[in-house]
Amino acid sequence: MPARWLAVLLAIVRLLFRGGKVSKLGLAGLMWSYTPRTLKIVAAGLALAATIMLLGAIAAITLLALQLI
Repeated sequence: MPARWLAVLLAIVRLLFRGGKVSKLGLAGLMWSYTPRTLKIVAAGLALAATIMLLGAIAAITLLALQLI
């Protein structure tokens, strides 16, 4: 298998010359498919931590609103 950057470059060139519509989400999905597993695990951990923080903030705001009523 060729280097990852070469595979990504060839996929982008093929997409551009095929005449298909290139979207940001499609390009992000292409890059995500060639991302190393360790980076995916780190990204998933950060997303999980952010979700927990967001849910905690919403719970705190809800408790505050309930106490004010």
